[in-house]
Amino acid sequence: MFIMKMNQNRQPSLRLNLLCLSLGYIAVGVILLFFPALSLMDLCHALGILCIIWGVISAGVFFIRKQYQRPGHMGFSFGIAAVLLGLYAVCNTIEFERIFTQLLALLIIFDSILKIQFSMDLLRMDSSKWWVVLMIAMATAILAMVILLDPFSVSQTKERYTYLVLITDGIVNIFVVCYLAAVSKSYQKRLPE
Repeated sequence: MFIMKMNQNRQPSLRLNLLCLSLGYIAVGVILLFFPALSLMDLCHALGILCIIWGVISAGVFFIRKQYQRPGHMGFSFGIAAVLLGLYAVCNTIEFERIFTQLLALLIIFDSILKIQFSMDLLRMDSSKWWVVLMIAMATAILAMVILLDPFSVSQTKERYTYLVLITDGIVNIFVVCYLAAVSKSYQKRLPE
C-alpha cells in the first residue's frame, strides 16, 4: 500500500514534466521544420539556457518541497543532468550542433522506453488498449533508430525526418500520458480502500 501511495504522489509531477517535454518537442520540431533559415547554433544556445534554467528549478523544487524525505523522487538528479547538458550546449555549441539530431534520436528512444513501461502499467491496470501503447512505443523507437543509423544521403533529408519524428513523438507522448492518467484514475476508483 505504501508503494501505491508513493507512486500516486509522484505521478502528477512525472505527467506534468512529460507533457511539458512533449510540448517542447513539438515546438522545436515545428520551428526547425518550418523555419529552416533559423540558425541551429542560436537554437542550441537557447535550448542550453532553457536546460540550465529547468535544471536549477527542478533541483530547487526538490529541496523546497522536501522531496528528499520521500524515496523515489529524482528531481535533483534530473536537474543536475539538465544543467550539465545545458552547459555543454552553451559552452560547446559547435559540437552540440553536430550531434543535435543524434541527441534528439536518443531522447525519442528514451521516451519510447518510458512508453513501453507505461504499456506494462496499463496491462497491470487491466486496460484493453495496453498493446496499442506498446506498438506505438516500438514504432517511435524504430523511427528514432533510423536517425541513429543515418541511411540518408543528404543531411537536409535527415534533419527534416528527425524534426517530423520529434513532432510525432511529442504528439504521441501527450496522448499516452493523458490516456495513462485516465486509466489510472479509473483504476484507483476500483481499488478497495
